[in-house]
Amino acid sequence: MPTFAIHHVNFHVQQPLLEDMKNFYCDVMELTPGFRPELKQDGYWLYADSIPLVHLFEAVGTDIRQLGVNSVFDHVAFHCKDLETITSRLERLNIPYTMVKLPHSGQTQVAVTDPAGHKVEFIVEP
Repeated sequence: MPTFAIHHVNFHVQQPLLEDMKNFYCDVMELTPGFRPELKQDGYWLYADSIPLVHLFEAVGTDIRQLGVNSVFDHVAFHCKDLETITSRLERLNIPYTMVKLPHSGQTQVAVTDPAGHKVEFIVEP
């Protein structure tokens, strides 16, 4: 079974953060809210072209562990193009970032933190 890309990432977040998370991923990655099936909890599916790449789902209750999560999510990485566009957009939006050139691949890693505290990486080819 060959695996070659991320299909989507799904974040469970508390209700007050849903809009901030939507705005972050739409502003930074130019994703667009789109069709989402009718579900019990509030949320968004954010699209890159026709692909619902980021799913946001309302976390119910005050303790995220009630969702049955037994591990810690570390980060998500998106394969991107155009380093200059990414960094200038982050600067325009006043989003702090770090940038590292990966010596083994020649790729550049731009790392940020989303409003819920998740680490997000943008991996850019040389």
